[in-house]
Amino acid sequence: MSRLIARKYCFEGRVQGVGFRRITESVASAYDVTGYVMNLSDGRVEVYVEGAIDEVDHFVEEIDKKFENKITRVTQELVDPRKYDRFTVTFENERVEM
Repeated sequence: MSRLIARKYCFEGRVQGVGFRRITESVASAYDVTGYVMNLSDGRVEVYVEGAIDEVDHFVEEIDKKFENKITRVTQELVDPRKYDRFTVTFENERVEM
């Protein structure tokens, strides 16, 4: 069994108003990952994802491919897992609890 990891990504570029959140949520359903995607007020999109390392990596690779012409920069941070029970779209002014 693979170890559970969690990462927080910030995607920059033309990533709002292009279906990024909806498509990311759809992609997540194909992988064994949980977490959230949300627009940030500064124009970036934050994705918090947790799961087995290979599932997380493949999920993010697919997002990168789908939006390769829109993303100009991606940052990532290894964070402590929160053990969410699903992957969802949320909003910056909402508290993310699952």
